[in-house]
Amino acid sequence: MDKNIKSAIGLFSGGLDSWLSALLIKKQGFKVYLLHFSSPYFGYVNEGLQGLKDKVKENGMELIVVEPGQEYLDNVFCNPEYGYGSSKNPCIDCHGYMLKVAKSKMEELSAKFVFSGEVLGQRPMSQQRRGLGAVEKQSGLKGFLVRPLSAKLLMPSIPEQNGILNRDTLMSISGRGRKDQIALAQELGLKEFPQPAGGCKFTDPNLTKRLSKMLDINGHITWDDLKLLRFSRNFYIGDNVYFYVTREEKELSLLTKFFNMGVVVEPRGDIPGATGLAVKYDKNGFQKNLEISNDLSVVLGKIIARYTKAYQQGCLNVDICFAKKGVVFLKETYEPFTEQDLEKYRL
Repeated sequence: MDKNIKSAIGLFSGGLDSWLSALLIKKQGFKVYLLHFSSPYFGYVNEGLQGLKDKVKENGMELIVVEPGQEYLDNVFCNPEYGYGSSKNPCIDCHGYMLKVAKSKMEELSAKFVFSGEVLGQRPMSQQRRGLGAVEKQSGLKGFLVRPLSAKLLMPSIPEQNGILNRDTLMSISGRGRKDQIALAQELGLKEFPQPAGGCKFTDPNLTKRLSKMLDINGHITWDDLKLLRFSRNFYIGDNVYFYVTREEKELSLLTKFFNMGVVVEPRGDIPGATGLAVKYDKNGFQKNLEISNDLSVVLGKIIARYTKAYQQGCLNVDICFAKKGVVFLKETYEPFTEQDLEKYRL
């Protein structure tokens, strides 16, 4: 990279605040690299991610995509230094992790500073003064982290003090409203921007209730586990065995990607119904080979029988098959569970 070109690295969610921050920095003549974290629980994936890349390129900036690995779950999600928010959201530690990655990229690309779309007072945990200070300290970016939308309400960063960045062109926005951001978007010519959405799935109380139970039982979690918890019915059978059952036909293609993790349970022949995947973990929470005992087969079979067309039509016995790595090894007939029975196992 040409050392004469001044550049900056920005954390970029793809939301309005991060777009505005990026455009404010670009307006001062910086080459802007935008760091986007893509995962099943936050950030864009698949077609949405490609659309984000295209839009960033159209605006003369460059998108760098980071997919957090297992170290994120082990070191940030499962053991947050600053704790969780109202759900299972380790906001301060998560921001600190992202900024550490940004710092590494800043050094790699010889960028002048890191910036983010954070707004003072917008979020109850990570964007209060204490939270903003904590993530800056945790990241090692002391003095080189800029929040363009709230800069005038915060202490001047080193780039501002040195005249590399013009503080006068930065903003003094605070609070949860969007009136100022929408006005700034019009001023900067940003015609299309996303409306407020659900954001980070770690704040979803229903989802994180199941997630918390899994953590309490296993003490360990993987991205595959998190994906399965999101798109399926979830059951805990006991003895570290989990059962993921499709809710609708389109989920089958998603579940298929995980078939090699365990045992597939589904209606036999042409009986319409849900498909289930049973997965077992060892005492440390890592996936292990699942052997199907008679007692286990009965529970799994009765759960799947409950979610078949045959049950809906009043059948008291439903044919179910079990397969591992594509090979059917068991065929039995089961009476569907009652709703009360299901509740004993629902995660």
